[in-house]
Amino acid sequence: MLQAKSAQKRQTAIPLKRRNPVDGTLVIILIMLLLAGLLVLFSATFYTGTSTRSPYSEVLKQLLGIGLGTAACIVTSRIPYRCWQHPYVVVGGLALSAVLLVLVIIPGVGVYINGSRRWLSLGGLSFQPSEIAKFAVVLYMATTLTYRGERIRRLFTGIVPVLVVPGVVFLLILEQPNLSTAGSILIVSLILIIMAGAKWRHILLMLVGGLGVGAFYAWSEPYRRRRLLSFRNPFSMMSDEGYQLSQSLIAFGSGGIFGMGLGMGRQKYAYLPYPESDFIFAIVGEDFGLLGCLSVVALFVALMLRGMRIAVRCPDKFGTLLAAGAITGGTIELTRAPVQALLAVNAKLREMGCDVREEEKRVILTAPERLTAFAQLQTQPYPGFPTDMQVQMLALLSVSEGTGVVVENVFENRFTHAGDLNRMGARILCSGRTAVVRGVPELYGARVTARDLRGGAALTLAGLKAQGETQVDGAELIDRGYEHFETQLTCLGADIRRVHANA
Repeated sequence: MLQAKSAQKRQTAIPLKRRNPVDGTLVIILIMLLLAGLLVLFSATFYTGTSTRSPYSEVLKQLLGIGLGTAACIVTSRIPYRCWQHPYVVVGGLALSAVLLVLVIIPGVGVYINGSRRWLSLGGLSFQPSEIAKFAVVLYMATTLTYRGERIRRLFTGIVPVLVVPGVVFLLILEQPNLSTAGSILIVSLILIIMAGAKWRHILLMLVGGLGVGAFYAWSEPYRRRRLLSFRNPFSMMSDEGYQLSQSLIAFGSGGIFGMGLGMGRQKYAYLPYPESDFIFAIVGEDFGLLGCLSVVALFVALMLRGMRIAVRCPDKFGTLLAAGAITGGTIELTRAPVQALLAVNAKLREMGCDVREEEKRVILTAPERLTAFAQLQTQPYPGFPTDMQVQMLALLSVSEGTGVVVENVFENRFTHAGDLNRMGARILCSGRTAVVRGVPELYGARVTARDLRGGAALTLAGLKAQGETQVDGAELIDRGYEHFETQLTCLGADIRRVHANA
């Protein structure tokens, strides 16, 4: 828990250490995976390359892709992530994906290889539009689920409409045909729905339905049935559908525990067709053995875990700290600040009487003796006022002069901390998505409970303004998005400390 006492005004400049936009650990994992991939690709294609073209052609092609991908990552890392949820970006990405997916299945336009049209050729370079569609669907799902809020807990009015777009993309990719990529679209969509808070019975229902559709599709064509049957005993069908799978199993068996050594495997010598394709993991097993396979899997697991860690720690604390400076009536300077992301917040702070100056990567705020309530605030998707700052503004309005109205348009049930603020002396009346706040001259210390990350931060800010001592239970929720929160507030002049529940 956190114990906060009334903060005295203090003019200070805080050199906030913003997280590096490039995560070093993630970069190291990616480099290791890329190097491993290049080594295995060279081993898989060296033999076939010597007979047809340069033995380094596939590696050089991959290096070109790595270079283009790296450049794209550098460019996108400079763009605030909230920009990706702009309707123009989301709709534009979906529209581009739909056009490309339609083009790829048109005879004479899409590149036909091994019975499938999955590629488009542009200036000598070929690419799969389905890869662009993956990114577009993720943007759409993340944005749509954010706007849906609590409605995602309803099946027909919450989940089903969201799945229309991924369903259309799924069908377009099936026409190539490409069942694995189409299936991954639905799997990723389902994972995002789970993370958004859907009910488990709805998730199980979708799983059963998806498995039924997949089973029907897989069994609808003779060649698909043969492929499925070959998994039971591929060696019994070595002359047909089981040939490639059998050769891959031979490769794994030949590698043993430690492998035969880089480039020493034999299956790529015309035994395993297309070893550089989906079966390249068999080359890993043959050259590097079981230990090599486990190492590659471990790197992918580390990549996933690191990505999840970055995802849960992405909430921005700058707006909250600006609110801290405003509620205590002091002056605060934020360095390395995401100025563009704070424009909507800063506009409301100016309405409340704060002097806010925006410079390149720096925001300076000076608050008056008492804030003035704005008439109305409505949360909106970026670049509108962020819903993540709504509860902090409730705390500011509570000690402002006049009456203000806050309308929550993004999430439902986002006024759960209004009761805790009222316990401290605030006068907040909530009705549905609207909260009416009548400012009071001062708040009073009380024991309150943080129910989520931002609500806990807002209660802590209110404690800075309240007379006496305020105790905020559930500080671990605040820690999920705000590292060393109490330390940085102490720099603002707050009398705040962390205490254990049994202390």
